[in-house]
Amino acid sequence: MTRDDNKGITDITYNHLNLPTSVSIGGGTISYIYDATGVKQRKVAVGTTTDYAGNYIYQGTTLQFFNHPEGYVENNSGTYKYHYQYNDHLGNVRLSYTDGNGDGSIDPATEIILEKNYYPFGLTHQGYNGGGSSYGNDAAKRYGFGGKELQDETFSGNTLDWYDISARNYDPALGRWNNIDPLAEQMRRHSPYNYAFDNPIYFIDPDGMAPFGFDGII
Repeated sequence: MTRDDNKGITDITYNHLNLPTSVSIGGGTISYIYDATGVKQRKVAVGTTTDYAGNYIYQGTTLQFFNHPEGYVENNSGTYKYHYQYNDHLGNVRLSYTDGNGDGSIDPATEIILEKNYYPFGLTHQGYNGGGSSYGNDAAKRYGFGGKELQDETFSGNTLDWYDISARNYDPALGRWNNIDPLAEQMRRHSPYNYAFDNPIYFIDPDGMAPFGFDGII
């Protein structure tokens, strides 16, 4: 894909790994830098530079958060705070919460950070998923469907709304990938752009290379 008039995307430039290096949308530009293996190192958009240093996410020169096995640790002006996440069987982040007062119990009114529920192909339900509390890190809140980062940058009312799933980018509004499957020759009976063999209730594709059943069976 090189443009999407529905989202105001006028041009997409790709590198030799078929990963986008520049996206022109709504009169603005989102730029990406990768290492030699295709791992994203930097994103520049809406005046903000985000650096991806393995498990550590920075905006500008400030560490925003890093992951731990049950969620993430937020850097709040030098104070580090644990946040926990509940994921479903497909790896989608459904609930984020914190034990703010350290009493071992969760107060839904103040300690639920974020709730997300998804349609099968990744769009978020609207109308009843509350925004949660003001706690939690805004950069970490972008990680949801499949545990991946939503590219939600907005220019002149046009929002990208792609998920960066490592080897490819995915648009949940279309239910398809924006890039051809790097392993397309191994799955010749399927479109190189379909997501999870068009069965996202059972199949997952955690890196954009090849779907497999959530129980590990292809």
